[in-house]
Amino acid sequence: MRAAELVLVVATLVSGCARDAQPAASAPATTPIEVLGHGPRISMARIRLGPGEKLGLQASRCQDISIFVEKGTARLSVDDAAALEQGRAMRVSAPATLEADPAQGAALFAVAVLSAASSEEAVDWNHAPSEDACPVPETTRVVSQPNRSGPFMHAGGRLAVMIYLDAYESARPVPSLGTLSGDETLGVPEHTHEESAEVLWIQEGSGTMRVGDETRPIHPGTFVYVPPETIHGFEPDGTRPLFAYQVYTPAGPEQRFRNTAP
Repeated sequence: MRAAELVLVVATLVSGCARDAQPAASAPATTPIEVLGHGPRISMARIRLGPGEKLGLQASRCQDISIFVEKGTARLSVDDAAALEQGRAMRVSAPATLEADPAQGAALFAVAVLSAASSEEAVDWNHAPSEDACPVPETTRVVSQPNRSGPFMHAGGRLAVMIYLDAYESARPVPSLGTLSGDETLGVPEHTHEESAEVLWIQEGSGTMRVGDETRPIHPGTFVYVPPETIHGFEPDGTRPLFAYQVYTPAGPEQRFRNTAP
């Protein structure tokens, strides 16, 4: 190959690589919301906000959004503003503004749940569903109470359950929000929930989980949706402790942890 031809080939290849490196025109804008998993009428996400950053939450009376502060502090404004410290949670059912601490920012776990009365089937974090079919809630904001949250100890002290949000102070169906912390030997016997779906985000832990007729591997980052009236259970592999976010929709089954705690 002559030198001139070689130069032309190299120039063509470099030009093609440069075009490939350009961002796609349809690429979505950056967002602080990282969707972790979703099922029918529910989506779990992590929200990271820099110091002083704000985010509008598309809650409505047809879509409850629950927020748990993992790190930092934040303010959540509905009709007025409420400060949330690390380890506290809030559920809102009206458009709200989330604002991170101006000094350190905030990392939050978030759950959006559509009402059974809504005509929509999938959560859209950027869209508030129509409210026409859903009744007006008694209150648009519920904040977790440390004296009600736990921990509730079970399995001989090997399982610690936190219940941050449930149906307390609500006459309508709402989702719960809690966490499960267990050692590496903790298993969950097979059982069912007649009227509620159980939804889990496994942050730590490994093993296998039965959901209906399926057995699936469990590892950090696993999203699990268990429909109502579906048998399920967890078998650990003994290699790492368990930490999981747990939601029941509607709330109800989490009360067994309160009622049987010593």
